[in-house]
Amino acid sequence: MKTQIHEGSIHVKWDRAFIILAVTGLCFNLALGVQNTMHMNFVTAEIGLAPENIGALDGIREIPGLLTAALALAALLFTNSSLASLCLVLVGIGTIVYGQADTFTVLVIGTLIHSVGFHLFAPLQQSMVLSTSPADERGKRLGIMTSIAAFATVLASLLVNFLTPQIQMRNTLLVAAVFAFVGSLVQLISRKGERADIRKGMVFKWQYKSYYGLTLLAGSRRQINFTFARMLLVIAFGVPVTAMAALMLVGNLLSIVTRPLFGRIIDRFGERKVLIINYALLIGIFASYAWVDSLIVLYALFVLDHLLLGFDIAITTHLDSIAPRSDIAPSLAMGSTINHITGVIVPVGGGILWSIAGPQSVFLIGAVICALSLLQARTLPARGEVMHCES
Repeated sequence: MKTQIHEGSIHVKWDRAFIILAVTGLCFNLALGVQNTMHMNFVTAEIGLAPENIGALDGIREIPGLLTAALALAALLFTNSSLASLCLVLVGIGTIVYGQADTFTVLVIGTLIHSVGFHLFAPLQQSMVLSTSPADERGKRLGIMTSIAAFATVLASLLVNFLTPQIQMRNTLLVAAVFAFVGSLVQLISRKGERADIRKGMVFKWQYKSYYGLTLLAGSRRQINFTFARMLLVIAFGVPVTAMAALMLVGNLLSIVTRPLFGRIIDRFGERKVLIINYALLIGIFASYAWVDSLIVLYALFVLDHLLLGFDIAITTHLDSIAPRSDIAPSLAMGSTINHITGVIVPVGGGILWSIAGPQSVFLIGAVICALSLLQARTLPARGEVMHCES
């Protein structure tokens, strides 16, 4: 069965495989959204972690991302749906352990279990979307999936706001785990499909150096948003969990509209122009984090920072434009590994730097990283000049 919905001026086809991916993505991001919304408040209020320990935890969380290519060898034993189902089970179990932790050690164990599921599911989902998309709709479909993720996070933010005052943070995290298990069940019910596309493990080719460079720097940029922007609000300004949930709600309501739009913009104007503008804006945002002391302005910066994460799909579509289809999934696995080199280093180093020199130093370094990303984006071919590299 295939249906069509009108998205802007282009019709989008929704076949069975894409619908299953959408439902699974919704459940996955509901679980992820609840945990991410509560994370900073949870580790400070419930566990009592200091900034350097928060940075260490967030760095540890990214370690399985370094092993994505190695973990992908498990795909030899599974179909796409079975492997996705297993990933969601790990996310659910990890969320339960994380939510019931009362020491740093148990928190690390839960974080690692959750992270293995998350980091294996992410490249698998992307490759499944690309493999089922027409050539002229890949950016749009990735945009739709990120829009679904944003919608799920909106629901997660509402749940946190509603449930936390009633049942406290730990029990709210149990609810998040249930969503992950429901997504796993959806994949088990489908149980159709070819062997997982990431079965080749990983591909490293010098022809894809522009993709590797962008994804390496993107790991740093994302950690500034996830760890330090939230740390600034919660630790430096005392923002409570309900206010953080409200911020995530606003950001993701806007993302529902903007992320499919971002996909169309990328398809229309190309990755080079889009990423240059994106990184120029981020330089200003990160520099502002360092010096602004108005909470209202910081709220606006945080929401804009969150929205601009949607342009990261341009890095994936850039790879799709230079690599043959057979290299896409294993290159995404390699890209995930490269991305997490900085994903591990930045939160650990940034947490230590925060304790020694204060938050301004961390955000100014983030602005420098965005400047390097802008320079890398300028080396990309202009729209219409991109050609696939030979295998």
